[in-house]
Amino acid sequence: MCLLAAVGLTAAFLARARTGPAAPPGYPGTIGASGRPVSPSAASRKLGIASLQLIGTRGDRAFYRGTDVDNHPCLGAGDASDLGTVGFTLCSRDERPLTASDPVIVVPDVQMTAGSGRWQLVRADGFAADSVARVTATDSVGVVVGEAQVVDNVFSIVPAAAVEPGTIKAYDRRGKLVFSHDYGRG
Repeated sequence: MCLLAAVGLTAAFLARARTGPAAPPGYPGTIGASGRPVSPSAASRKLGIASLQLIGTRGDRAFYRGTDVDNHPCLGAGDASDLGTVGFTLCSRDERPLTASDPVIVVPDVQMTAGSGRWQLVRADGFAADSVARVTATDSVGVVVGEAQVVDNVFSIVPAAAVEPGTIKAYDRRGKLVFSHDYGRG
């Protein structure tokens, strides 16, 4: 039996990384302006989402940018088979949710098997600034368990098997490390 991550733990995982290298000044920290308008579902509107643009899909996930009812910018994702319904959203008063020092927002999906006492990474979805080209995920001992190219500012990594969370790293087009955070340490 699997227990899904509690909201508090998910919020902790969503916290911006304070480790890893800072990107150089002038490093693009924005998400491009592309996106197809999609009507928010009733469930999304109930969560306060006023508008959505589909940024792209990766596997079974749909990624959105949009606004809440107070016109704050939002990012979100949900099941690609139910367009317009977001499973999570990140809304902010900040017009640019990604910065040069934090060019990636990672949303890990973790679970805990009853009795194990250990979290396991099931997938890592996320958003990346324009200049981020590739994202990798490692297990708790540093073995790369998944990699994804960033396309239209989004990525989704699904390890072949659930693993203890390790480090998420992001690289620019030249292969330079621009983000690193050890999710195994919180």
